[in-house]
Amino acid sequence: MIGKGSWLGAGLLSTVVALAVAPASYGFEVSLSDHQGWSTDSHDLLESGPPEADRKSRRLPASEHPSVRIWVAPQEGLWLAQSDPLDSLPFEQRPPSQEPLPEFELPPPLPPPEDLIKPQQPIPETPPPVPGEVPETVVVERFEVVGSTVFTEEELTAVTAPFTNRPLSFNELFQVRSQITDLYASAGYITSAAIIPPQTLSEGVVRIEVIEGRLEAVQVTGNQRLRADYVSSRIAPYATAPLQIERLLEGLQLLQLDPLIRRASPQNSQPGRNPAPACSASPSTRPRLAACRWISTTTVPPASAAFSRCCNSPKTTSVAGAIGCSSVWATVTAVTPPKLGYRTFVNPQNATVELTLGGSLGEVLEGDLELLDIDSRSFFVEATWRQPLVRTPEREWAIGATFTRQQSEAYFLGNLFGQSVPFPAIGADDNGVSTVSALRLFTDWVRQGERQVLAFRSQLSLGLGNVLGGTVQDEARPSLDPTLEEPRPDNQFLSWSGQAQWVRLLAPDTLLLLQANAQWGTGSLLPAEQFRLGGQTSVRGYRQDFLLVDRGISASAEVRLPLYRTPLGDQLLQVTPFFDVGAGWNNRQTPEDNFLAAIGVGLLWQQPNLTARVDWGIPLVSVDSFGDSLQENGLYFSLVYRPTW
Repeated sequence: MIGKGSWLGAGLLSTVVALAVAPASYGFEVSLSDHQGWSTDSHDLLESGPPEADRKSRRLPASEHPSVRIWVAPQEGLWLAQSDPLDSLPFEQRPPSQEPLPEFELPPPLPPPEDLIKPQQPIPETPPPVPGEVPETVVVERFEVVGSTVFTEEELTAVTAPFTNRPLSFNELFQVRSQITDLYASAGYITSAAIIPPQTLSEGVVRIEVIEGRLEAVQVTGNQRLRADYVSSRIAPYATAPLQIERLLEGLQLLQLDPLIRRASPQNSQPGRNPAPACSASPSTRPRLAACRWISTTTVPPASAAFSRCCNSPKTTSVAGAIGCSSVWATVTAVTPPKLGYRTFVNPQNATVELTLGGSLGEVLEGDLELLDIDSRSFFVEATWRQPLVRTPEREWAIGATFTRQQSEAYFLGNLFGQSVPFPAIGADDNGVSTVSALRLFTDWVRQGERQVLAFRSQLSLGLGNVLGGTVQDEARPSLDPTLEEPRPDNQFLSWSGQAQWVRLLAPDTLLLLQANAQWGTGSLLPAEQFRLGGQTSVRGYRQDFLLVDRGISASAEVRLPLYRTPLGDQLLQVTPFFDVGAGWNNRQTPEDNFLAAIGVGLLWQQPNLTARVDWGIPLVSVDSFGDSLQENGLYFSLVYRPTW
């Protein structure tokens, strides 16, 4: 027995030091995706190495700190190895009926924690033989635990109290240290450990030092386009000291869901191995600078064209962000000029700022209306800010704001008079021009699991009157539309739109898709702000934009059933029975045919670089038809091709 003031001998000390656990180093592999996503210009939140001041203080050897090693290895010839769940269920910035509905896909399953990081080797329970002669027992009145920032003094005392005021063998002394280490491990701090440093036993007090684990560095190699801090800054919030493994796993899972990251696989470094430099580049194959998509679809009203073709090219990942360029055209007589967009990440929480501008040209080609030689053109610019407030692997909640300015004008009778005159469109001024300048506030929420995705979006749009040339009607000017019972629509409006979407995996390759859209507006809305019903993106079985209304609601149910999957598993054919329904009302005169419903069936073919779809809708409500186009016969098709060069 050793009394007060005795010294814990060299043999005991050597045993304690020998049993001090060097936490393992951890790594995972990350490769860059060719997805048409965006890069970042975020700041370094996790520095390449410890500051110089830390080097002067006492630090564990490099082998005692975990390090995350990342290899970015883009591979040509692959379009997408992993889809972004948030991209698979996007909510458009405009009213829900103005853009095509997104393609629904379940997100790839998240890797289980044991596949991302494996626990360190267990702590030996029995110490090796102690050299020399040391006393068999000691009496400890109190344990002093230093270096702990996770647990309170009361929590640590509760662990050490059973070992005080009684003779302790060396094994029991080691058990105190081990139980404190186990306390950390049970809370997820598996890289932290307790040791008994060299000391003199004074007044029955034994000092136990806790070394809390931390992330030594994030190393990104093989990256040529993404900035290294794009990865490290996104891991940093989940790797604060002391390192908590569940928190780090959450960050790794979010990183694996990033559309710019193709693959994340773990690598465990053995204890005692010195980690690689904090940041290194080891390129493997050069990534594509651009990716193109050719799209053919029946989403243009038959009066303008039977179908449209679209080519998106390119989207180039740069240092500060990304530039998206796309050109869209319908037929020779319905041409859409280029549409340009720029988006950049502004913080590691994936807040984005996006600027988009574009326009359109159109000509009415249908029946007798072609004789009027109606031409239209429009131009728009949008600026959007979006900030996620809650972001986990299972859910995301974000808020944002969009400023929109869109100017539309129409002219006709140019073939008769040699010079076009303003077309008296609803809401247009004397020059045939209508301008919308609006502020849109939105929030969206997404929750996903291995078998389902649930998403909501709500948006409030406020017309800003005559700001930036917004159209404000002159009440003294007579209306060109005698059916209007209220003042003509202008840029003084308030509207709300909402979306809800649910995707459920019923069986392998079998999906149930439910969605609903709604809009409510005060007063009469300009055509650009109205709710659209009919067509491939709304109620199939009717022509595109058959109804334009101030208030409306639509819903759709679809089941995707597998018919054939190729032996390699990369190509899938599905049959898609569906049911669509919608209704709309105006704040002025409501159209007679304001309720639409249809059933139908389609075929969907998917492969890595090609998606093709054909739908046939059968109207359940008869309406007046204006022509004999494919849309008015309930036929729709879309073709999306993504070349791998």
